[in-house]
Amino acid sequence: MLRLDYRDPRSIDQQLRDGLRRLIVSGAFSPGEALPAAGDVAAALVINPEPVRRAYRALESEGCVRLQGERASVAPEAADLRRRDLLARFDRTAGELFALGESRESLTRRLERRPHREEVIP
Repeated sequence: MLRLDYRDPRSIDQQLRDGLRRLIVSGAFSPGEALPAAGDVAAALVINPEPVRRAYRALESEGCVRLQGERASVAPEAADLRRRDLLARFDRTAGELFALGESRESLTRRLERRPHREEVIP
């Protein structure tokens, strides 16, 4: 769900871009899936469609979105963005845990207890 905060110092375009990126990276939209039309997003947010179009173009330049005319879809590379986002979060979390006194061995043991990919996906 996208929301705009008119007290936010970021422009509407930036808020839309960041919100859409967050939805894409979180998996709310699958690679290849069509995004809502700019006019539909604008109508739901009661804004002009142009900021939505600009946000879609910015996301296209980042590799998150593919544009074909007025149609936008999630780029196949979006899964890589998700992976990079999760790894960055992992690094930040591990850094915080180390700062709180957690040992590398403790975190390694914890990771080793997690199921392997082939055990999770049939």
